[in-house]
Amino acid sequence: MSDRFLGNPAGPAKPGEPARPPYLSGHYAPVAVESTVWGLTVHGSLPPELTGRYLRNGHNPPPGVVPSHWFKGSGMVHGLRLCEGRAEWYRNRWVRTPALHDAEAAANGKGAAAGGGGPAAGDGGADAGDGGADAGDGGADDLTASVAGTHVIEHAGRILALQEANLPYELTPELATVGAYDFGGKLNRAMTAHPKEDPVTGSCTSSRTPRYRPTSSTTWRPATAISSAKRPSRARGPR
Repeated sequence: MSDRFLGNPAGPAKPGEPARPPYLSGHYAPVAVESTVWGLTVHGSLPPELTGRYLRNGHNPPPGVVPSHWFKGSGMVHGLRLCEGRAEWYRNRWVRTPALHDAEAAANGKGAAAGGGGPAAGDGGADAGDGGADAGDGGADDLTASVAGTHVIEHAGRILALQEANLPYELTPELATVGAYDFGGKLNRAMTAHPKEDPVTGSCTSSRTPRYRPTSSTTWRPATAISSAKRPSRARGPR
């Protein structure tokens, strides 16, 4: 895909700038801007039945931010809309989380370290506990403190950007951020970024493992966007 669609990825570090780590260099360089391109050229043909959106999520820190770990870069979702044999549009949007706001503020000299998120923002796993926030850290983890950059799914008519340690973030079909989504107040713990959906029933199953407890919990969600059964079980063997 050309730079026209990728919003001019960041080039090599400029003189005086610190060297970029491998996960921010070359093909891994973050995309610097959000863009929308309409009426893409199709070489060959697309089946008219192939209609919908192809979405891709990944860690993409904003300009001036060098996160301490690859997975702390703010999430950016790329989308391609196909409709009746046409490539209708391409667009890319950052997932607008508090972590992104903090990273942008830090890059502009108005915030703290440009790490891309707080202690709950990494894939290392923040623990929300089985009944709410986990007190094992001496304080409550913020389930909205996500960079939302690991995965993106559609479930029950909602587009969700996911991160292992936090709540999902809902996006519109045009990739604008709606906000953190807790399934109508029924999800009070972190949700895995890799849930499994039954293609026949549309139900979705996700699991999580707390940092400080030898347990694993599984949550089943029906085809409607309402959280359902929670089944904790004791984890066995090394973690």
